[in-house]
Amino acid sequence: MTRHRCVRLGLLSLLFLITGFSSLAQTFTYPFDNGRADLPLTTCVQYAPTSATYTLLNPTNTEVDVILFQEVDEIDVYRINGLKRTLLGRSGWLYPAHLLQLDQYPEFGFQHRNGVLFQLPPAQTVHLQAVYRNKMFANTALLYPRLFSRAGYQQFLDRQLAAHLPVRMLGMIFVGCLLIMFLYTGTQYIILRERVLLYYALFVLLVILRSVIHDDYLHVMDGWPLLRSVGFVSRFSLTFMLWSLAAYGLFLREYVQLRARSPKLDHLYAAMISVFILLGLGDVFITVDKFTVPVWQQVHRAVDVCLLLFGFFTLYTLWRFYDAVTKFLFWGILFFFISGLGSIINRSFFGYLPTVYDTEVAIFATGYVLEILMFALGIAQRHELIRQEKVSIQAQLIEQLQHNEQKQVKLNTLRDEIARDLHDEIGSQLSSISILSQTTARYISDERAKQRLSTIGQTARQIMESMREIVWSLNSSSDSLQHVGLRIRETAYNLFADTPTRLHIDLAETDAVHGLSQKQRRELHMIAKECLINCLRHAQAQNVWLMLQATPPTVLFSIRDDGMGFDQTTDFSGLGLRSIQARANQIGAILSIESNPGAGTVIRVNCPTLPESERSTPSAQQTTTLSAMS
Repeated sequence: MTRHRCVRLGLLSLLFLITGFSSLAQTFTYPFDNGRADLPLTTCVQYAPTSATYTLLNPTNTEVDVILFQEVDEIDVYRINGLKRTLLGRSGWLYPAHLLQLDQYPEFGFQHRNGVLFQLPPAQTVHLQAVYRNKMFANTALLYPRLFSRAGYQQFLDRQLAAHLPVRMLGMIFVGCLLIMFLYTGTQYIILRERVLLYYALFVLLVILRSVIHDDYLHVMDGWPLLRSVGFVSRFSLTFMLWSLAAYGLFLREYVQLRARSPKLDHLYAAMISVFILLGLGDVFITVDKFTVPVWQQVHRAVDVCLLLFGFFTLYTLWRFYDAVTKFLFWGILFFFISGLGSIINRSFFGYLPTVYDTEVAIFATGYVLEILMFALGIAQRHELIRQEKVSIQAQLIEQLQHNEQKQVKLNTLRDEIARDLHDEIGSQLSSISILSQTTARYISDERAKQRLSTIGQTARQIMESMREIVWSLNSSSDSLQHVGLRIRETAYNLFADTPTRLHIDLAETDAVHGLSQKQRRELHMIAKECLINCLRHAQAQNVWLMLQATPPTVLFSIRDDGMGFDQTTDFSGLGLRSIQARANQIGAILSIESNPGAGTVIRVNCPTLPESERSTPSAQQTTTLSAMS
């Protein structure tokens, strides 16, 4: 191994001597050939400085600008005058901005880190020494340095721009697609409030930032005093790529539902997301030259390995939970993984080629576009499955509702049959008892017997009255608010038939069902009856106002009189108000009483109605036994 290494170093030294002497022997005369001169090939071993000397002649009588161009990590250009070396300038991507000489020539621009601008004095021959340093490529790099006049350099830049124009157009289209996807997912998140859309929108935003924040866009930041004071270099940073992978990890956890399907994998992804965030923060410090170049290089190599492992692990996770939704994500990650692998191969083995950047952009854009396409298909499939699930649930709910309606129809039919049987059987028998007691009393002379028969008849009629109320509450045709009002109206007229009190009745007259249950209808009628009896017995009122109206989701009943009133601070249990309060509590109603001595009384009952889904629907076989019982 040592022998081969010595042979290799010997060959490289011999090649350096040959190229060095050949460059010294040849003189490059300004303005060169059409403003450009190709210098001899130079080899540059990693971490070892490579020196080359050149002879330049300026035949003009004016000082001229010359640019030494070479894409390399670091380059220093010296003027040799005997044993004295004078630094003319330095450049390279790994030089911090404050070490470059571009302040003297601001028109040259910070973005031209591949070139060193210096001056040739008039009518003189100048010997130059260029020191190249390769700190990025693992293998020996081949350098093709060139000399340019200002006009030749501008022509060279124009040709470079034209050559890279298709790739730049592709990059602009790619960024436009990303921007559209970001706006789409962001808008969908605002509408649907799904975190999976938020995480993907964050991922796309970070990819956009990674695409646009590089040297072509940030070179102007190199001149900012604050950034120059910390040694900022606007070289390409992995920060946004690492943070975009963290956002993608959040999206993946939510999309696959790892927390529910595999808690261990979910914890592992949470740890990887934290690592990506920390690596992104570390790359920020690397970007401002807080670490040495070897550390920066080793970190990026470790990141490449981590990305490969992350890609493999993500593919394994998606393959484990492969279904109709995750399959799109699986293929998207596969395309993304292949593009990342191609990018590593391109940078590792073809980094010296002038087309390495164009290839990188093409690979980068292709992988992301395919991944985004798969995501769009996956989201569409996911929403379709959610829609189908909602349709299925709605169908089940409709079926359950129809089943409940059928049961309610059967229940209403049974209620009607019971009410009809009570009326036909028991009602007619009670009526017969009342009639027989009256007719029998005519044939009896004993007063005590007549009194007993009269009591029997009166009791039978009271039982008939009570049964009428029971039949009314059972009958399904009495579900509507209208029948509650009719029943209260009938009770009021019967009680105040032989009194001077004037009734003012404003009861709801609607056929609409307002969701009063059987118990609510019965208790509401009994509350109204109790209030009317109290008014008749104690109020000595000239006028009584009754009101019943529907105010969804409640029914309001109120009774007001202009009678004597009473003191609410005293015990009024004898007035039956405690019974009214108990009935109101049973049906969940709110009872309010306002009364003062000599100012009358106002009683309000606010009764809640049943929800729409619990309301009964009258059957087609409804029978109205109420009128018959009257």
